[in-house]
Amino acid sequence: MSFPSSTGTRRSVRAAYDDAKNQSFRAKQSAQNTRDRAVAGNLGRFEALQYMTTCTDVLQNLTADAAQPGILAWAQQVEADPTLDIAAEFSTMVAAITAVRDWIATNFPVVGGFAQVFQIVSGRYSDPGLTAGALAALLPLLDAVIVSID
Repeated sequence: MSFPSSTGTRRSVRAAYDDAKNQSFRAKQSAQNTRDRAVAGNLGRFEALQYMTTCTDVLQNLTADAAQPGILAWAQQVEADPTLDIAAEFSTMVAAITAVRDWIATNFPVVGGFAQVFQIVSGRYSDPGLTAGALAALLPLLDAVIVSID
């Protein structure tokens, strides 16, 4: 057996928890940026797909982090707040991120299995953005992500 290093195959509970916190920051920051663009009425379809992909990546990383043996006890100890139910808050955050990702995947304009991202107008392509109705439905989901993360 060899001594574990920061780049080795063994992952510490601390590293997993640090990554979970970094992933949650990434999710919140991306949700806030996406929300700001949506409120301004100029969230492009391509940007929505990018955010969906970010959500998928974050969820994959959070799943790996949560699978680290001992992470729950470590997180509770590190946060040192007996009123914080870290497992419940984690579940709420994951559910919120999943809801946004799934909403975009379900409601994105698709024709023949292909995402309709750009349109061609006068020999140029442009991103027509999401409709006002779609943005109105997306905003509460983004808000849920934002409030689920400190």
